[in-house]
Amino acid sequence: MSKIKPYKESVEKSQTVSEPMVAYGAVERNAEDYLKDIPQDTMQSLVDLAIEDYEMGRCTPHSQMDS
Repeated sequence: MSKIKPYKESVEKSQTVSEPMVAYGAVERNAEDYLKDIPQDTMQSLVDLAIEDYEMGRCTPHSQMDS
């Protein structure tokens, strides 16, 4: 009878943004590095728009997200 071969332990990869990269044939990148490349003024304008939408009542509350 042959010996049982145990499964190899899987090595966990760090979180990466890879799906869009595969489509364009680019290299995998770390998620933090990807976010660092977004200009700060762009991120600030997104935050400002989100706050404005909240104040105008154009947001869906978390309690209604499932429905």
